[in-house]
Amino acid sequence: MPPQTSAHSKTGASAPHPARIAAIRTEPLPRARRGQEGADVLGFISIFAASVAGFANVGVWAVAACAIALASTSYAEHHALYRRGQELGLTDTLRSTVLRSFGNGLIASGAAYFCGWFLRLI
Repeated sequence: MPPQTSAHSKTGASAPHPARIAAIRTEPLPRARRGQEGADVLGFISIFAASVAGFANVGVWAVAACAIALASTSYAEHHALYRRGQELGLTDTLRSTVLRSFGNGLIASGAAYFCGWFLRLI
């Protein structure tokens, strides 16, 4: 095999084999989620606000406010799917989905409120 004259031979590293490069590049590259970062941050902020409200001993109404914020964020992310479901006549399914989303937000913000309240006791 002839000696290598690439930049890899100067550093002492061996050049990667072409078959290895082809095997690595067969996997699809991950795509960046455009427009999702803001929704993730809003969800985090609303859950964090619930925990701070629990720590500050604010009223329990803060749990409902944070749950509404989480459900609104979910609706804003998936508004195209809700519109498409309405066009197809899936109103009962959409209604139950929105209520379950609000329920999930209520559970998440209630748990964060409780953790903040409990942290205040410690």
